[in-house]
Amino acid sequence: MRVCLGQINTTPGDFEGNLGAMLKGMRAAVDGGSTLIAFPELSIPGYLSQDLLYQPRYIERNLHTLKQLCAETENEAFRDLYVVAGYIEPNAGRANLSSTRPRL
Repeated sequence: MRVCLGQINTTPGDFEGNLGAMLKGMRAAVDGGSTLIAFPELSIPGYLSQDLLYQPRYIERNLHTLKQLCAETENEAFRDLYVVAGYIEPNAGRANLSSTRPRL
């Protein structure tokens, strides 16, 4: 197995740009003969999203972009490539995260 580390610079909230960088990395991985590419933590929404993670619309855009990435893996070019990508999703087990924050 040949592994490629997809080191990309992400921008918080630039879902299209982050996806584009990931697709470029996936093409490079395939061209290099890799069977797996691993992208950084929060590669889809962008690292250091901070308080944006609490906005439902931000999470929805992130999940939509994840679906786009998954759809791209169905293309012939990426059929034999495994992709590891960082994204965010709501924690269904905890209804109100704000109530768990410590009070100062």
